[in-house]
Amino acid sequence: DRLLRTYPESYLEPLLRLNKTEFFFQLESALNQGKITEDSVQQAVLGYLNNFEDVSNLKVIAGYEDGVNIKRDKFFFVGRTRTQPYQYYWRSLNLSIRHPDTDALSPNAWSEWKPIDLPLGSVDPNLIRPIFLNNRLYIAWTEVEEQSETKDTTALSLHNQNVEPSAGDWVPPTPFLTGSKSLMPNMMAAGYTHHSARRHLQYRMAQMVAVMDIQQDPHNPFLALVPFVRLQGTDKKGKDYDYDEAFGYVCDTLLVEITDLPDDQYADGRKGKYVGNLVWYYSREHKDALRQSYRLPYYGALSGNPGRTLSYCRRIQTGMNPDFGKDSIKLIVNFVHGTDDTLEIVAQSDFKFGAIEDHQYYNGSFRLMHDNTVLDEQPLVLSEKVLDLTYPSIKLGSDNRITLKAELLFKPKGGVGNESASCTQEFRIGMHIRELIKLNEQDQVQFLSFPADETDNAPQNIRLNTLFAKKLIAIASQGIPQVLSWNTQLITEQPIPGSFPTPIDLNGANGIYFWELFFHMPFLVAWRLNIEQRLKEATEWLHYIFNPLEDELVQASNQGKPRYWNSRPIIDPPPTVYRMLIEPTDPDAIAASEPIHYRKAIFRFYVKNLLDQGDMEYRKLTSSARTVAKQIYDSVNMLLGTSPDILLAANWQPRTLQDVALYENSEARAQELMLTVSNVPLLPVTYDTSVSAAPSDLFVKPVDTEYLKLWQMLDQRLYNLRHNLTLDGKEFPAGLYDEPISPQDLLRQRYQRVVANRMAGMKRRAIPNYRFTPIMSRAKEAAETLIQYGSTLLSLLEKKDNTDFEHFRMQQQLGLYSFTRNLQQQAIDMQQASLDALTISRRAAQERQQHYKSLYDENISITEQEVIALQSRAAEGVIAAQSAATAAAVADMVPNIFGLAVGGMVFGGMLRAIGEGIRIDVESKNAKATSLSVSENYRRRQQEWELQYKQADINIEEIDAQIGIQQRQLNISTTQLAQLEAQHEQDQVLLEYYSNRFTNDALYMWMISQISGLYLQAYDAVNSLCLLAEASWQYETGQYDMNFVQSGLWNDLYQGLLVGEHLKLALQRMDQAYLQHNTRRLEIIKTISVKSLLTSSQWEIGKSTGSFTFLLSAEMFLRDYPTHADRRIKTVALSLPALLGPYEDVRASLVQLSNTLYSTADLKTIDYLLNPLEYTKPENVLLNVQANQGVVISTAMEDSGMFRLNFDDELFLPFEGTGAISQWKLEFGSDQDQLLESLSDIILHLRYTARDVSGGSNEFSQQVRSRLNKHQLKQDNSN
Repeated sequence: DRLLRTYPESYLEPLLRLNKTEFFFQLESALNQGKITEDSVQQAVLGYLNNFEDVSNLKVIAGYEDGVNIKRDKFFFVGRTRTQPYQYYWRSLNLSIRHPDTDALSPNAWSEWKPIDLPLGSVDPNLIRPIFLNNRLYIAWTEVEEQSETKDTTALSLHNQNVEPSAGDWVPPTPFLTGSKSLMPNMMAAGYTHHSARRHLQYRMAQMVAVMDIQQDPHNPFLALVPFVRLQGTDKKGKDYDYDEAFGYVCDTLLVEITDLPDDQYADGRKGKYVGNLVWYYSREHKDALRQSYRLPYYGALSGNPGRTLSYCRRIQTGMNPDFGKDSIKLIVNFVHGTDDTLEIVAQSDFKFGAIEDHQYYNGSFRLMHDNTVLDEQPLVLSEKVLDLTYPSIKLGSDNRITLKAELLFKPKGGVGNESASCTQEFRIGMHIRELIKLNEQDQVQFLSFPADETDNAPQNIRLNTLFAKKLIAIASQGIPQVLSWNTQLITEQPIPGSFPTPIDLNGANGIYFWELFFHMPFLVAWRLNIEQRLKEATEWLHYIFNPLEDELVQASNQGKPRYWNSRPIIDPPPTVYRMLIEPTDPDAIAASEPIHYRKAIFRFYVKNLLDQGDMEYRKLTSSARTVAKQIYDSVNMLLGTSPDILLAANWQPRTLQDVALYENSEARAQELMLTVSNVPLLPVTYDTSVSAAPSDLFVKPVDTEYLKLWQMLDQRLYNLRHNLTLDGKEFPAGLYDEPISPQDLLRQRYQRVVANRMAGMKRRAIPNYRFTPIMSRAKEAAETLIQYGSTLLSLLEKKDNTDFEHFRMQQQLGLYSFTRNLQQQAIDMQQASLDALTISRRAAQERQQHYKSLYDENISITEQEVIALQSRAAEGVIAAQSAATAAAVADMVPNIFGLAVGGMVFGGMLRAIGEGIRIDVESKNAKATSLSVSENYRRRQQEWELQYKQADINIEEIDAQIGIQQRQLNISTTQLAQLEAQHEQDQVLLEYYSNRFTNDALYMWMISQISGLYLQAYDAVNSLCLLAEASWQYETGQYDMNFVQSGLWNDLYQGLLVGEHLKLALQRMDQAYLQHNTRRLEIIKTISVKSLLTSSQWEIGKSTGSFTFLLSAEMFLRDYPTHADRRIKTVALSLPALLGPYEDVRASLVQLSNTLYSTADLKTIDYLLNPLEYTKPENVLLNVQANQGVVISTAMEDSGMFRLNFDDELFLPFEGTGAISQWKLEFGSDQDQLLESLSDIILHLRYTARDVSGGSNEFSQQVRSRLNKHQLKQDNSN
């Protein structure tokens, strides 16, 4: 832990960073799914910025303050997107993580925006509130739904939903309270009524307010979240006014969120009951005004609230005795209880003067004062004692506050002297109404403004959003260099009103995202490239952060940019060290608090990456590669500078536990400043290259050995280079020039992804330690595993597509629901209209039937009967009149006899009488005919009416049948609509199930990202193993020009699918070729006298020094078998003819310094083997294959360096497969003079294999012998 806190840079790894945002996880997952290229990184960054754009300018709609002290509280915010459909997010802000002097926030004070996966689509955004209770975040909202007005109807439903902050999983929504006829009467709410909730359905639910439930427990009140509606009324004078009716439910004890009522409806009220440590209450004094206030305990020098205890510790200051009051005195102030006007206060004093030996200060008192008036006083006794001062009734001032003073006063014993010692503390107590924390928005800039406090400066305005996300996306689309440039990091945006434009705020609300974009992202990419051994690319990415090659002109062209450093997050001064204190075991937290640790980590990683580049070149063991490695090491040397080997001063001294218990940092710091160099002891005088800074704490700081290893590694590599050693310190004969490489090999290496076959010239020396057969079996198993990975990935991709399709189909189906429902409803409406029309038709038919039936039943009405009677009487009267006229005509035939006169007779009267008679007969018949006609018409009419009412009956039956059919059709359509609605509900449930089930799209995305990363890593591992099998195949067969594993098999476009099948096919072809080309070779045993290979002087020098170097020349083997080629060592053993005592072992080591191997033999090859300095090396000659191998010789009889020589071992035997033409070095250990003196010779038992290339012809053998003779003659002449 001490090392971690002191040197966190040694433990920083981008892959292990704890506080990654979800967007960064997605970026990291995208990078893991394929080969890292600039294009793939650009796409991942664009995805990151697109996600950032979604949350950069959210509209914050609600907040919650967990506590009563702004400077230390934690805030929770809920925000929504600017466009519909709204997406909701939440985040937190810890105001304690900021600089105490500058108020600068740390970027880690903010959490990231996290989505709220709740069904809030139909909820009014103004009715959503965050609540933090019992370390859980709750989201509460109100839903209003209109239903049929039944007795138990639920019209108002209040929901809450919680999430565990560490897990991030939301639980299903739970209705917390539903409105009905009876509401909770113990809520103090604005305009609260006991009316049925459903009477408010005609009003829109608009706001929520926080109220206090004081009914249950006045000392532990609960706050309630109250939805209320704005209603209108009319007073006695006819003037309109607004009033509120509200409903509520208990949710938390600390809810800081108010309604958005207009300012003119607020009034600071001091009436109401003061309870709890935070009180919100609403009171209704008039119908047209809503008064609200909320009270906080006043924070002064001492602060508190009823029922709480606050302590203050202070030393007694005195001029007479410096030891007086060495121990602390504790003042305790208790706020017992209080009202709006008074507070009852108890002050206590806790003494412990065990350190005072001379009790010269004895007399004293403990006072509680107000306005220099002693309220209460008690004498002091120097012992462990608690004194209580109580003043139960202190009248509060007009501002509900009062200033008190508690004083401890000491006087010399006996009252002698004027000097005294005192401890005085003033504090203000009372109730304080704090102004609101306001959420402001001006010109799209959202910011929080805090109320000013009388004792502490309020925090500065805090910005909540970022407006230039689109600009970042546009820059990122141009390329990675543009988005990571210094100018991009200096983008300014519209400032908060009253301030000036500033560059990107790295410590603001979105600072965590800017840190990840400008620092953590390039650091991660460079780290990944280093792991993949793509070291030059890693260096290029590191230059986005740190570039030691930067020219001064670059710095001059970028205003304010320090030279070499290109990432603002690790350059700007740290805002606070608080995160380091709360997360002391997180190296990233410590480094974020002090960015110099990040700069050290980047510098160290840059140096390590350069060392890795040098090591990669060094391992090639070619002249040019060693030169490049030397240049890289020189660059590292310039960066590191001189190794620290100065012993610094140290002032640390051992301390007892008692001293440690009394240790105070402030005094230690002051003491350190007064130390002089002469008083500082030196560190122990031992040579150490470490740096030990002068400690200033209780314990000595440890040494960072990780940094010191950089100098040690560099020195070791430079030493090996200068002494022609390999990277691991073995001797290696370096040639003046590199061996030639064909262009085909260069082209192949250029496209090879894996490390084992990446660099030119490395492939031939990447010889495995295992034989081909065991490597092949393991490679096949690995290929099968890779195929399984690919199949799993393909299966997951298919499952994700199926899940997406199901989800998409359900969304489409739900999207068509409104259309389908409208069509079905229209069909129902049409059917209902048809049913209504049929009902109307039936009613008309019914009325027609009733009408005609009544007419039929009535037949002839009374009036008609009277008409008939009148007509009959009229006809009778006409006949009577006609009869009278006939009689008159007959009477005219009678003469007038008046006296004796005769005459006056009308002779036409008879004729008239006859005519009238005929007329009477006609009229009579006519009257009868008319009567019969009327009677028949009535009969016909009755028959028509009978037909009409009977047809109406039939029509009614027909309409009834149609109505029945239509009703059944309507029932069917209604059932279909109910089925559609039920199906819609089930589809919603099914969609929610698809969205929330464990095997959802998010799971498959995560699994695909994980398996893609594993698949790529598995491909690298399997491909490397296949290349090792290929190298082993080439090593055993000697055919280095045959290749089976193709390069560039991985295709990022298709996520590398089928790459396992390609590798398996390559292994199959390799196995087939092995069976064809692995023929039995010639097996030869050669016993060689090493003494015969050396001159007498060389032999004697070797015996004296214990070191023999000898050469098995090509000439020696050619004289034995001129037509043999591809001579490969099988085993080597030594016999030492010397005098050894009983149970005496040999201590010697045999090392092969170099070897030469040629696969085919021709005259040019023979000439080069005999005179390598005069001829150019042919391509078929290989030098130093698996050179620098060594064994230990322990016995004098044919010791091969192995306990048991096993030719079936999976590992190659020592020196197996190397060229028989070789140079060796035999070294004896110390204290073996007797053995060396008796040593008469060294016998080398060489077993090797070869191939005869003569083809049965003696011509080549004679040519070789001729060249051997010439070579021997030339040597004899030179000697």
